[in-house]
Amino acid sequence: RSDRIGLIGRNGAGKSTLLKVLARLVHPQIGGVKIDGRVVPLLARGLGIQQELSGFRNIDLPMRLLGATEAEIRVAREEVPALSGIGDFIHMPVRTYSDGMRARLLFAICTAVRGDILIMDEWLSAGDAEFVQRAQERIHSLVRETPIVVLSSHSLEIIRSICNVVCWMEAGQIVMTGAPELVLPAYLKGLQRPAAEARPRIVSG
Repeated sequence: RSDRIGLIGRNGAGKSTLLKVLARLVHPQIGGVKIDGRVVPLLARGLGIQQELSGFRNIDLPMRLLGATEAEIRVAREEVPALSGIGDFIHMPVRTYSDGMRARLLFAICTAVRGDILIMDEWLSAGDAEFVQRAQERIHSLVRETPIVVLSSHSLEIIRSICNVVCWMEAGQIVMTGAPELVLPAYLKGLQRPAAEARPRIVSG
């Protein structure tokens, strides 16, 4: 509890796959994962969305898949239309949405649930200025209120500012894990050599 864990590594290192395993969206072929608490993934793009239904009618199923209670779903029906900022389109079929509108709806739905473990694949930064500001405030609120956060990002500044533990991955394995001031300099130095030369090892600190 209280840990904010940052996953770093080159493209293809396995960060997003690990997040999907933690979010129970895919299952490991070897071994297993024990999770105690409700997981809220901000990476399940399209989770339970029905293209022929309106945005409003699409609120319920994804919320249920995320483990929301009936009370949380009722609150979401009030919050999601306003947070998404898509106006009257909330009552139109999702198939008529632009990619940006669909992303707004999904973000609003996923962040309507509070959990014990928040899983994030990159920090939200796309969209118009007004939406980004609302979304950033929402994310910061989730990070503050959620006991455990696991974040994957290519932005080392975000990792440094949010996380107290950093896990450096290469080719699906851990190269190094520990405090940001220990791992980030080693990672930057490691980028100067081919990924194949990285040797998995665990360093705590």
